[in-house]
Amino acid sequence: MKSKKKIIAIITCLVIVIAAGIFFGVKYYNQKQLEKKLDDGIALIESYLEDYSSKETKEDKEAVYAAYIADEKLNDILATYSTEAWKSRHDEAKNTMYDWVSNYYTGEIESVMSSFETTEKGINDCENVSSDLNNILKEVSEDTVLSENDITSISSVITENIEAVNSTLEEIVSSYNEKYESLLVDDIESASKSDLNTAIESLTALSTEISELSETHFSELNSKIESTVSDYNGKVEEIEAEEAAAAAEAAEKAKREAAQTSSNTETSTTASNTTSTSSSSSKYGDQSSWSITGYGSVPGEGLVTFNAPQVIYDAANSGKSWSWSCIGNGLCYWSYDGCGQCYKCDRNGNIVEIAS
Repeated sequence: MKSKKKIIAIITCLVIVIAAGIFFGVKYYNQKQLEKKLDDGIALIESYLEDYSSKETKEDKEAVYAAYIADEKLNDILATYSTEAWKSRHDEAKNTMYDWVSNYYTGEIESVMSSFETTEKGINDCENVSSDLNNILKEVSEDTVLSENDITSISSVITENIEAVNSTLEEIVSSYNEKYESLLVDDIESASKSDLNTAIESLTALSTEISELSETHFSELNSKIESTVSDYNGKVEEIEAEEAAAAAEAAEKAKREAAQTSSNTETSTTASNTTSTSSSSSKYGDQSSWSITGYGSVPGEGLVTFNAPQVIYDAANSGKSWSWSCIGNGLCYWSYDGCGQCYKCDRNGNIVEIAS
């Protein structure tokens, strides 16, 4: 009986030992399998990082990042038996890839603004940088990797830069409007033709300068310039019409004066043939002492008195007849019968030329 109990005890011990062996064996096996899966997961993470580094474009890098986030093996490890060390490595790789995308946009913004600072910041420079920033803003808003918070943050930075550039743009447009105002005449109704033509020339040059810039910002100013030039041209035409009318009136007046001078000459000639005259010349005295005179037109003065030269006085005193004619520019011709010569004289009877 005792022998039977010993056998049972031995068998029980063996069962316990075998069971314990099996338990620890399975546990060891499972531990090794777990470690292998974790190691394989680390290898997969490193593979993603290597692939990510090899890509050159943002689009290709984001494709790798998207695949990394969606990877079933990695997500299975995360959801089941990942260790803190393993999870830390996984997150570190994810952040490395994510930060590159975020830094990419920051770098793009800084590159555009840095390039803008090297320009003259003219109207075209402002438009170009504004267009570049809006393209980046659109790209950020459509990005599938960035978080909503980062999209909002980066978009805010872009918007601030766009507003600064637009402010510079508005200052330039304002300066052109101020230049336009400075070229206007004070009062179109009292302005001279010279002032109006100067303004027209300057405004036309300003219009040409603006035409080389963006029409978007200068459509209103172009309309104002066009309207003003039209008004000034109309006033110039009005002044020229008045000048033409005045010239025609002056010509008609000169014609009447010439006819009157001819009549006075004939009267003077007749009088000289029938009336005795003083033998002394009066060309050095005042006009009241002149006895042989004619009347002719002088530019800017109208009809004036012309005195005969001494030779005409001498001829008249010897009983000869004389004649004269006004030739303009304050000069006239005098002659007498039988002399065969004409004396070109000024209004005071001074001979300036003798013509045969």
